[in-house]
Amino acid sequence: MPASLPFRAYELHLGTAPARPSWDLIATLYAVRPEARFWRLRNDGYKHIFPNGTNEWRDQPDSPTHRLLLLADGAEEQLKTALEELMIQPPRRR
Repeated sequence: MPASLPFRAYELHLGTAPARPSWDLIATLYAVRPEARFWRLRNDGYKHIFPNGTNEWRDQPDSPTHRLLLLADGAEEQLKTALEELMIQPPRRR
């Protein structure tokens, strides 16, 4: 089975233009593996939300409640591989 098969579903649904990140998968993996080598957490700054619903991270002022999860340098391929390996696992029997 090709390593990129699970991501093929996104490509078939959305086309080849990078129009929709897989935040749901990444958020779930971070929730269960926050100590993984993929992440870098930024504590300075805050998330600004514009009236139209779009948003951006701003450096100032700092917020005690806002965090920005970043991909660690060089971790993109490792993260893709980890997500693909998890997605192709069969369900566990109880």
